[in-house]
Amino acid sequence: MRKAWTKEEDEVLRQYYGNLSVVEIAQRLGRTTNSIYCRARKLGVRAHVPMEVITVNPNLEETKWAYLAGFIDCDGRLGIHWTGKTTQAAVEFVNADEKTISTIKSWLGLNGKLLKIEDHRNEGYCPVYRLVVQRCADVLFLVHKLKPYLIRKKAQAEVLREHCELMLTGKLTRSLRLKLYRRCRELNQSLDTKRYPESRYASAGDYPK
Repeated sequence: MRKAWTKEEDEVLRQYYGNLSVVEIAQRLGRTTNSIYCRARKLGVRAHVPMEVITVNPNLEETKWAYLAGFIDCDGRLGIHWTGKTTQAAVEFVNADEKTISTIKSWLGLNGKLLKIEDHRNEGYCPVYRLVVQRCADVLFLVHKLKPYLIRKKAQAEVLREHCELMLTGKLTRSLRLKLYRRCRELNQSLDTKRYPESRYASAGDYPK
């Protein structure tokens, strides 16, 4: 017979979930790790990301987070990449204006170079610049800050949030990776079909590269 959760236990879970390992919380409460995961999901408790593992700028003004969300809704992408062995969540900013992407990079306090994408096969093609955030803790932090302002891609943000939280808590199984990858791909494919109704990218589920 399952042991009912008490208010005191719920408070302990809310206080330590994401700050201590699930194993430590389970030991404190005398419960199984599976019980901790299930209760956390039922309570809507989210994994806390320690600030020391975040490399993006956490002190960005809310007006800029709103701008970035609008940018993602239009010219960015929230996706999960499948390598054949594992998955990786990513927030991507893409634009033909190098200065715009460089400004976003500066706002977020990111290091590294921008990726310039060129297609010399198409006459008159305009090169685009791409900034990709892939570190799990950074992606989780970004979708947390962007989601309140997103309009078209809230569902993708929720999928990325779940993927990153499961990964950070060691609960991301292969079956869950596949499930979340397929869900995110379907959502992006639906948007691409509306945006590029005659394009080959609509069926591919990816933005032009």
